[in-house]
Amino acid sequence: MTNAHVVQDVQDDEPVEVSFIDGSIHTAEVKGVDPQDDIAVLQIMGNVSSQQQPPAPLAIGNSSEHQVG
Repeated sequence: MTNAHVVQDVQDDEPVEVSFIDGSIHTAEVKGVDPQDDIAVLQIMGNVSSQQQPPAPLAIGNSSEHQVG
């Protein structure tokens, strides 16, 4: 996920590059954009920087266990 304004100029089916804090760079496809809420969903397609697999999805957490702050 990212902000919609980050990918607002991406054309349909145009791949984008996503970089992670570990330095890996992946190609991704924009799957959906909500400009009103400024959010966009990307799907990682492949790793540009090495032959590694895409990162594993995050585990779904329990929102009742979260704390403010």
